[in-house]
Amino acid sequence: MKNLFLLFLLLSSFSLVFSQEYVQKLSKDGILFEYKLPEKASTKNESLEIQTIVSNTNKYPVRVTFSVEYLLNGELQEAMDKTSICLVRKGFPNAKQVIFLTTQNIDKNNFDNPKFDWKIEDLSIKKVEGCK
Repeated sequence: MKNLFLLFLLLSSFSLVFSQEYVQKLSKDGILFEYKLPEKASTKNESLEIQTIVSNTNKYPVRVTFSVEYLLNGELQEAMDKTSICLVRKGFPNAKQVIFLTTQNIDKNNFDNPKFDWKIEDLSIKKVEGCK
């Protein structure tokens, strides 16, 4: 009986971890950015990895270029280099891509601070012939 109870607790915790929903960050010109944070809280000075899904809802392929800025009290704390991805039109498997945004100096405690914000900057969305 004790083992059955432990198994139930273990399965319940797994279902909670894997049921975390993505939060919409930005939607522009048919491109949708959604994210979720890792369940495990990072320790101080441990980098944070934000799981981000970039989706194309257009009927044509696009090249998406962007960078990310992390702000605390409105001041830039860290910036990510520009990233460029190609997304096929909606309805195909590559219409979504998962990107892990890894910080160097931002941990989960910073992210939970109400004065902390992160922004998608330098966003460029260009229609292309196809993705290679």
